[in-house]
Amino acid sequence: MIYFITIHHETGKFFNLQAKYIRTFTTKEYKIYCGMSGITTVDAQQHNIEFHNIINLTDVKNQHWFRMNYLFKALQEHETLQPDDMIVFIDGDAFPIDSWEQKISSYLQTYPIAAIQRRENPEPLLREEQKRYPHPCFFATTVKFWVENKLEWRLDPFQGAHTAGVLIKMWLDEQKLESRPLLRTNAFNIHPLYFGIYDDIIYHHGAGNRIVYDSVDIWTRKGLNPGVDLDLRYPLIPEFNKKLSDLVYNQILEDDKYIKIFFGGRE
Repeated sequence: MIYFITIHHETGKFFNLQAKYIRTFTTKEYKIYCGMSGITTVDAQQHNIEFHNIINLTDVKNQHWFRMNYLFKALQEHETLQPDDMIVFIDGDAFPIDSWEQKISSYLQTYPIAAIQRRENPEPLLREEQKRYPHPCFFATTVKFWVENKLEWRLDPFQGAHTAGVLIKMWLDEQKLESRPLLRTNAFNIHPLYFGIYDDIIYHHGAGNRIVYDSVDIWTRKGLNPGVDLDLRYPLIPEFNKKLSDLVYNQILEDDKYIKIFFGGRE
């Protein structure tokens, strides 16, 4: 069994997209545990949700890492989990765009975790040993590994950037273990971080439910004397990114082949 854990916050526009692509490219039996917050029941119904288990997170601490742990605990309470079941933590705006199970399963034969690494995103507030961490936008492991090692998502209050995945990376290093990185394989980019294809199998739209703005938008513009408040001083940057995001999103809705052809350079 494959268990997906995902969160949709403030917008339901990725509900059907994610559900459709998971259904299209997943052959084994699976269930999706979906956390929902900031979305009305009426709005959710309009998006014709296809998920199996929808959990209202409105009254749960509004931290992505905390809510992922909350959903996994709900999964444990409601399912009879087997050690070799696969767990996939996946962002609400991420989904497979090709057959993915065999490749990820083969990785998990050698590595305890297979996860996206966004090496294209400069994060200078992190120390070098904290970088190249497994990113929760797509993170696959087994029930056995996650439970036996009592893993969970947490933030290090002392790290320079509060980023989920860093502490897991540090723990892996201590155990002399590695995760299998899924790296960006775009043939074409209209943004250095968003609209990314990873290992030819996973698409991550990026900032699908928040301000369309990330580390790469800050630290690559050195001539602007960048800082974390660049979006406040130059709001045209996230505003333009939002227009770009909406344009790509609408094109994905119109054409099932758009992601693979336009960004992947293949059919």
